[in-house]
Amino acid sequence: SEALQAVCNLLQTIPVPGPPYQQPPPYQQPPPPILQPTDFGRRLVAYLIDISILALGSLPINAVMFGGTATLWGLIFWYAVLGFLYCPVMESSPMQATLGKMAVGIIVTDLSGNKITFEQAIKRHSSKLLSYLLVFIGFLMGGFTQKRRTLHDRLSGCLVIRKQ
Repeated sequence: SEALQAVCNLLQTIPVPGPPYQQPPPYQQPPPPILQPTDFGRRLVAYLIDISILALGSLPINAVMFGGTATLWGLIFWYAVLGFLYCPVMESSPMQATLGKMAVGIIVTDLSGNKITFEQAIKRHSSKLLSYLLVFIGFLMGGFTQKRRTLHDRLSGCLVIRKQ
């Protein structure tokens, strides 16, 4: 009889509904970082620092290779070789900048603000040669475009921004 009474009590109990099911909110990506393109002056100072480093680095190599005498073509050659090692390696590293860029507080990123790949850095550096051949017109684009992008930035899909 006690068991029958317990079953009857269970049948008469009205279950209390729980809170209504709520679907979790959809995943929302955080907003993209605000990328502040750097001004032409900072880029120019960084460029001058970097070419000084490359020129000073190519002097002793040139002197050793040519028996103590520096030749103009030797300097240009070693400047180019060192540039192809220095710029792409530094800009695709976690630092995202050459020593000149670090000195003025700017970095190189892709269009989303991420670190560039080594291939992008090679493409960026190689396309600087086009800017040289166009009598620096490609570099001057950085002073007159809205996002301050030079020709080599556009060709490689990069931005030069202030370090945050």
